[in-house]
Amino acid sequence: MPADERESIPFNAVIMAGGQGQRFWPLSTADRPKQFLDLERRGRTLLQATYDRLLPLAGSPECVYVATGSRYVALVREQLPDLPGRNLLIEPTGRDSAPAVALASLAIHERTGGAMLGFFSADHRIGDEVAYRRAVHDAITLAHAERGLVTLGITPTYPATGYGYIELGDRVGAGYRVARFVEKPTAQRAQHYLDAGTFAWNAGIFVWRSDVILEELDRHAPDLMVPLRRAVEDRTIAQT
Repeated sequence: MPADERESIPFNAVIMAGGQGQRFWPLSTADRPKQFLDLERRGRTLLQATYDRLLPLAGSPECVYVATGSRYVALVREQLPDLPGRNLLIEPTGRDSAPAVALASLAIHERTGGAMLGFFSADHRIGDEVAYRRAVHDAITLAHAERGLVTLGITPTYPATGYGYIELGDRVGAGYRVARFVEKPTAQRAQHYLDAGTFAWNAGIFVWRSDVILEELDRHAPDLMVPLRRAVEDRTIAQT
């Protein structure tokens, strides 16, 4: 991708860091879940490694956000001292991912207008960071050009039953349309997906324009969006 093409699309990266990491107990606890731990013993926690990985994509700490629960504010500030205070999006109580994504999209849209947003888990381990950056670059370009909602997939290497899958549809630019999402399959079904060559593991990484996702949420999830819009207007959802 030409550098000037990429640089013409401002990008904001949102790190989702509100999970409690219960599957990693006893290393991960409710007070210090796995995203705040240096599980690979490299001198950086999973959250810090995610921030390091996304900063070159966003271009500036001003374009990186962290969405987390109120109990983890001190940990985020301690581990990411360069993160601007107003880029810490705080949920008063824990919720699932859909409200957290909607809240972050709405809060950033109120500040920036129709900005490009990417949502990334704080606890992902990335092996090939060059390929990762290339995939995110392609997702940004595609979401911007098509006004689409883009999700990243991973080429499966074995019949995993612990991941969700994405069935690939027709080609669109550097990507594919999503034919369907599939929840964690049986071993037999996972082998079928692997053999078919038309399925990807769902990476849980999303890229879109803030105005596009908000239009879709208003259309399909009004029960979620009405109170969220009211909360942002009343500033009952904290940004500090």
